[in-house]
This record gives sequence, C-alpha cells and structure tokens, in this order.
Amino acid sequence: MNRNYLFINNPISGGSKTNFIKLFEPLKGQFHQYKIINTTHGGHAKELANKYKNEYNVIVAVGGDGTINEVASALVN
Repeated sequence: MNRNYLFINNPISGGSKTNFIKLFEPLKGQFHQYKIINTTHGGHAKELANKYKNEYNVIVAVGGDGTINEVASALVN
C-alpha cells in the first residue's frame, strides 16, 4: 500500500530556524509521496492538519510541544 505523507513543520521551533527540508533530503527516497508545509503563525499547524487530514494517510508534526499539540488535537477532534 502506498502511503502519502504530510509533514507539518514549524521552522522556528525551539527558538532557532531549523532547516527540516535540508535534514530530510537524505530520507526523501523512503517516502513514495510526501509534502512538507511550513507553519507561518500560531494555530497554523492545527489549521493545516484539519485541512489535509482526509487527504493524507500519515500526518507528521515536526516541531516542539505546541506544534505536536496542535496537530494531535486536530486529528483527534
């Protein structure tokens, strides 16, 4: 079964700009279909998870506690 992945990335999590896309580069061949979206404001991770939860098999929160909480609450509710 091919899975499509959505990575919701908070690029400023932890107080520094983290280049997840650069870190992800060596791994991207492991994923058949994927999309990476960077958050731009508070609450954006939750908005994205709500918007895309029926379009992706797997949604991954990349960031700190806030990002993970937003994505998880969108997927649970």
